[in-house]
Amino acid sequence: MNKLTEEQIQEIIAKYNAREFNGAQLGRIYGFSTTTINNMLHRRGANILTSSERARKYPVDETFFDEIDSQEKAYFLGLLFSDGTVSGGSIMISLQDKDIDILEKLRDLIQPTKPLLWYKNKNPKRQDTSRLTISNEKIRKRLNELGMVPNKTFKLKFPDFLREDLIRHFIRGYLDGDGSINSNGGSCNIVATLDFCNSMRDILSNQLGINSSIIIPNIRDITPIRRITVNGRNNARKFLNWIYEGATIYMERKYQSYLKLVNFKRGSHGKPLLIHPDGTKFTEDEKRERANAIRRGDYSFDFLKKMNRPSQEN
Repeated sequence: MNKLTEEQIQEIIAKYNAREFNGAQLGRIYGFSTTTINNMLHRRGANILTSSERARKYPVDETFFDEIDSQEKAYFLGLLFSDGTVSGGSIMISLQDKDIDILEKLRDLIQPTKPLLWYKNKNPKRQDTSRLTISNEKIRKRLNELGMVPNKTFKLKFPDFLREDLIRHFIRGYLDGDGSINSNGGSCNIVATLDFCNSMRDILSNQLGINSSIIIPNIRDITPIRRITVNGRNNARKFLNWIYEGATIYMERKYQSYLKLVNFKRGSHGKPLLIHPDGTKFTEDEKRERANAIRRGDYSFDFLKKMNRPSQEN
């Protein structure tokens, strides 16, 4: 494992003491985790920011969650319900580096000058992660009131206070944290408590006429954790179209899975029948573009997003 050279250590301390960069930024520059950099700064007696200095440097919008009255607030409430944690007086959320854009958007709305912390994974097969920590007692108390409680894994309830037009944005945020889209099999899954899943099943049935199933992910698991599944490509497409309609914020990686699911059908001979959301078939040129992208190893389906944007806007 690489170690910091003495020359690098002196550079880092000088940059930190001059307040040019913080520990998280220096970690990214030199290729080490935030924890490694901060521990070194403490050991070497760097001029560490006090809590009051950090509070002045990173002002926070304490009122952000006072009223859940926009799709951004509903989305991030859902994301925090799924992937957020409460620790002491802080709210934390960590995501893989490939999803860092979502953390940056949340940070920009609540505490725009605060850097994300970066953690380098020792296992090369696993993604590095970034973390946003919001240390604010008022926000913590408000999220607690809204249902984000300590040890929420086994206690989570679906919020009953959301406006009807914001429910789908909350669900999209939750799915981005603890859900999956099987674009090939044509299904969607969300993992939550039994109480949460029952509420969501009622919503899907009443608002969309979609039947869903609730199963125990692990038959040996005696906890209240369940998985709610929307099976069948038509049902999954209907559900996903609902949560993504008019969406201004979402996790790009799962949005690509959504595009892949809604644009593929099986023909009568089991071969993929490529269609746009409006039902029109792909042209031969579009089929060739797809085939060439797959041969290049490009599975991002950016070209699908590009080709389907006009039909989605109509």
